[in-house]
Amino acid sequence: MGKANDPTVRMAVPALNSAQLRAFGVPSQPAASVPSANDHLAAEITQQVLAQQPLAQASQTVKLAERSILALPDSLPSYLVHAQNASPTGAVSKRTARLILGDQIALGGMGAVTAARQVSLDREVAVKSALAGAARNASALLEEARIAGRLQHPNIVPVYDLGVDGDNRLILIMKRVEGDTWATRMEDRPDVESSRWHDWLDAQLRVLLQICNALAFSHTCGIVHRDLKPVNIMIGRFGEVYVLDWGMAVEVRDKSGATRPWPVQDGLAEGTIAYMAPEQASVEPGGVTTLTDVFQLGALLFEILTGNAPFSRPQLADAVQAMCACDLKPVASPVSAEVSAICAKAMARKPSDRYAGVMEFAGALEEYLQRRPAMELCHAAERNLLDLRVAIAHGATTDQLYAEFGQVRFGFQQALALWPGYSAAQTGLQSSILVVALHVLSQGDLHFAETLRGQLLFPDAGLDSALAVERARQAQKQADVESLRALARDHDSDRGAGSRRLLVWALAAVFPAMFGLAQAAVEMGMTQVSHFNLLWPGAVAIAVTAGVGHWRRAQMLSTAVNRTTLLVLLAMMVFAEVIRVAAALHGVAPTGVQLFDLGMYALAAAALSPQFGKRLLWASAAFAIAALVGAIWPRWLLALTGAAVGLSFWQGDRLSVRRTQP
Repeated sequence: MGKANDPTVRMAVPALNSAQLRAFGVPSQPAASVPSANDHLAAEITQQVLAQQPLAQASQTVKLAERSILALPDSLPSYLVHAQNASPTGAVSKRTARLILGDQIALGGMGAVTAARQVSLDREVAVKSALAGAARNASALLEEARIAGRLQHPNIVPVYDLGVDGDNRLILIMKRVEGDTWATRMEDRPDVESSRWHDWLDAQLRVLLQICNALAFSHTCGIVHRDLKPVNIMIGRFGEVYVLDWGMAVEVRDKSGATRPWPVQDGLAEGTIAYMAPEQASVEPGGVTTLTDVFQLGALLFEILTGNAPFSRPQLADAVQAMCACDLKPVASPVSAEVSAICAKAMARKPSDRYAGVMEFAGALEEYLQRRPAMELCHAAERNLLDLRVAIAHGATTDQLYAEFGQVRFGFQQALALWPGYSAAQTGLQSSILVVALHVLSQGDLHFAETLRGQLLFPDAGLDSALAVERARQAQKQADVESLRALARDHDSDRGAGSRRLLVWALAAVFPAMFGLAQAAVEMGMTQVSHFNLLWPGAVAIAVTAGVGHWRRAQMLSTAVNRTTLLVLLAMMVFAEVIRVAAALHGVAPTGVQLFDLGMYALAAAALSPQFGKRLLWASAAFAIAALVGAIWPRWLLALTGAAVGLSFWQGDRLSVRRTQP
């Protein structure tokens, strides 16, 4: 977990020896050369940690001095201590012992913690004693007891008493916590990609929130811890969280509330390098504040997210340089960007850029935990959106497109339901709708694209422009379709076929009847063939045609076929009448006029046959035969003309029901 090169620096005590350095995992070798770009402060701290000389010989780049050794109160109780493995015949009997010592729990640079049983109350306790050999150790222990004794909080290990043992050495009696250090628990950190990651992260963040509670309380008492790290956090058997080791804690505000700048000019530069805030390396007045603990809370969060302490480096010189420069390795991308941003703000190099206090930092974490389900839904939907884009690029089917789009949209909508106003979810939902809307629009599905346009959270000028272009294109296409449909209706021979047939039947009956009556009248001697006898059958046919056309005008004028039929018939009959009148005026014999009529009808039927069918060739042949026979026997021209006209209209009646393509 990045502990190998995380030594605790107490610059005011004699330098650590080789054994202590090895305990920290620091190679006992001369300090690696520091590049010239490093500031002198980082180099000085590194030299002090690794130096094998008294502190008095250290460089004056950082002003260092021991704390004043506090005088021990005369009223401290004396505890008779009996070790469990001591002989019963020792100087202190087992019955007179007030503390029975057990196994050693922990050993630090200035003190040791031993398990013990307090005989008077028959309870398990922890006894912390100063290491022999330095008066400052006892002074520091007394300071720790004074500070920790003031901090009565559920997340801070309570101090029971302060006394001296049988050898007149200072001892601190505290509650004994059964459990593991947080560092031990964090060794079970899963991979970010594993299914256990989210639950594990949730549990660690809730531990961190309890640490925040302890620190928020200590800050109200004007006390800054300065040495927050996983080994100084204990997690009990029932999940209780305790902040331990207040040996480096300092008062930045006295009991009256007045600010106490710390460290003072002749103060200390102390802390664990891997977790230290940059200002801890300075001894300028006011350098250490409650924001120093905010930085270290961010450092704990950094270790949760990455698995390593922020400034853990293979070489101590590199670690010190990274700490002084606040040079942080980036958090791996799979970790949520939101919690990474919280970590980055808490660990800002300038204290003014950090959270204003522990509770503000804790509030950001609590908000993240509350909104985390929405964030996870949003991140899953974002991954699905990438898959959707790939599917569109590879030509996904409509069913595939709708299925994937539904999944993406549902994910973003659920995220917004849990966290209204979540900008990432809003952006994702907007993007997913735009992607699909533009795609279906490119496929010509204007209706679905407009439906999606109505689901956008924010207007989009690009989509609106594309919709306008597609609307215009489809309107033109619809106009073209309507034009083609109108043309098809106009050339549909089935429309108005009944009215057209009625006209044909009427003419097929009128012409033979009129010419037949005229032929009978001539044969009976009632009249002679004259221009008048030729005019009145045509006039009757024109009247019949005009009458039927007017009567059924809606149908006769509804299609080009009917209009053409009506116009051609009227034109031919009127033209024939004009020719007869002209012939009469110029003295042309009626027989010649009749032969001309038959020839004209034969030519017209032949010319119309490609349009109306080959059956009109029979009508053309009938007119030609009638003209030939009439030329031989002029007497029968009237009857022959009526028969030929009747035959032609009979063929026209058969053609009137024949379906033709426009």
